[in-house]
Amino acid sequence: VYTNESVARYFNDHYVNVKVDGENAFGEPFVQRYSIEGFPSYVVLDGNEQQAGMFSGYMESPDFLAAMQEIETNYSGFIELDKKYKQKSTLPKAEMAKYI
Repeated sequence: VYTNESVARYFNDHYVNVKVDGENAFGEPFVQRYSIEGFPSYVVLDGNEQQAGMFSGYMESPDFLAAMQEIETNYSGFIELDKKYKQKSTLPKAEMAKYI
């Protein structure tokens, strides 16, 4: 997928990309830590190495970009809810359902 110019450009512009071989001694701890069950798998981490999202399997370029953008949308939404919660210590029920 990274051989596709638009995908490569998107990832190079927005992420620090790391390729890990999960089937060797170096990659096995990564596979265990993030509960990877198959290959290829794509794990998106935040700046604190917390998992923001993950997906597995081969995808055509448009589907691959859509999966990444969904992770970005969902994760940024969670971050915003977390900020609101920490500021107010309470959220309306509709927002709280998203937070949980």
